[in-house]
Amino acid sequence: MDFKRAQGELIGSTLPDITPGFSPVALGPGLGYAAKPEGCGAVTGSITATASEVIDWSTSTIFNIAMPATTITWAPTFVNVTTGQSIVIVTTQGGTSASTASWPTGVKMSGGTKGLTASTGAIDMFTITCVAAGVYYGFASQAMS
Repeated sequence: MDFKRAQGELIGSTLPDITPGFSPVALGPGLGYAAKPEGCGAVTGSITATASEVIDWSTSTIFNIAMPATTITWAPTFVNVTTGQSIVIVTTQGGTSASTASWPTGVKMSGGTKGLTASTGAIDMFTITCVAAGVYYGFASQAMS
């Protein structure tokens, strides 16, 4: 696959043909390109939670959220959401905290409302899919060890 400007000259690297179902990704300055399966998204580094966290669905597929050492009510807001898109939110309880979650309006979890496991260091994973504008279905894998 060649990357060309409108006038037809090559820019950057020339890639071999990519297997269907894969997309080219840059490996870094001067390192070239590789292919990744389509549907694989970015994973955030650890983000220290704030009470009014903004989760920008256009920036990542997996969000790693670390609850602070002090207890908060974590109330994320979803932005830049595309219908049909899914994300995973992995939360880890902080030091001695027992932070709680208050999901945005429109989030419906399998089995009812899902909070955060209150144990120190507890890891919970929430998979959330946008099925229509402002409507989200999710499920939780909680108290992972």
